[in-house]
Amino acid sequence: QGLTIGKGGSAESTNTAVGFITLVANTTGTLNTAIGYQNLYYNSTGFFNTAIGSQAIVDNTTGNENTANGAQALTNNTTGDNNTAVGSQTLTANTTGDDNTAVGLHALYSNTFGYSNTANGAYSLLGNNIGVSNTANGYASLNSNTSGSFNTAVGYHVLINNSDGSNNTAIGSFAGTNSSSLSNTTAIGNNATTTASNTIRLGDAFITSITGQVDFSFPSD
Repeated sequence: QGLTIGKGGSAESTNTAVGFITLVANTTGTLNTAIGYQNLYYNSTGFFNTAIGSQAIVDNTTGNENTANGAQALTNNTTGDNNTAVGSQTLTANTTGDDNTAVGLHALYSNTFGYSNTANGAYSLLGNNIGVSNTANGYASLNSNTSGSFNTAVGYHVLINNSDGSNNTAIGSFAGTNSSSLSNTTAIGNNATTTASNTIRLGDAFITSITGQVDFSFPSD
């Protein structure tokens, strides 16, 4: 099968398939686009899916409104909806997770049913499996996270130690926690590292002064 456009009948006339064994199992799915080897191979009723690149969204059956651009991007997705994967092997393991966005080589590679995650940068959120609502922006940021949720990492190798801790925020190269399970921490600045949950760290050991226009104030009881 080299080129198929509007395969299978009037209900499917809005599908476009370009490439060897693409969209071959489709039954009633509409408005799908598959360009490349084996793309959307198992899709049956899913609609509004776009797969570009060899073996993209191969296992999808009923998932809708997914976009994959890259070899083996979203290849294992079955019923997940509203996912966007750009780059080789992005969101590769995702099966049922929804509303994930991955941009960059191996971004969100291991995610299976975690949802509402955003990974921007090669290897970002690489190990995330079931964690939800994480945001990683930078090379290898949050790449060891597996089940932690609501974490925000901005910068190179940020929060790389975290695996199951949640509600952490880190901004700056190598900023993050010193262990895998801390929660509710904030680290700001190059190599800023928190060592306990519910703490805030500004800067690393080389910082000599922290100044502000006014004094720190404490909230009233």
